[in-house]
Amino acid sequence: MTKEEFSRLVSEAVHWVIEQCGQEPINLVVEVIEKASQADDEAVSRGAIAFFIGYTRHEQDLGLSGQVIMLPSRIAFIQDRIEACIENQKLELSAFLRNVAIHELAHYFGISHERMQELGVG
Repeated sequence: MTKEEFSRLVSEAVHWVIEQCGQEPINLVVEVIEKASQADDEAVSRGAIAFFIGYTRHEQDLGLSGQVIMLPSRIAFIQDRIEACIENQKLELSAFLRNVAIHELAHYFGISHERMQELGVG
């Protein structure tokens, strides 16, 4: 699958989640990385299929960054790892991307892994 096709599916998944939660993200960049770099692996859990880096929506609202201008928070979907995961587990890509989007947007909205597991979305 091309990066453009994959990016369209990611965009659809993210927009679906945003519609469901009814709260529009601010100062957030969502991107597709075709293959994670060593720097990406060092910044997040090695082997992650997606990641969130930055300030939560709550932190942004409170201005906890201590900066006048905040850099946007970032959600990245790692295309080669997601494709390998769905191929190995025989999963449907669009549904899988929605679940990944739910997980990463939950981080953006300040929800921990533990709380996601309690809610059944971990």
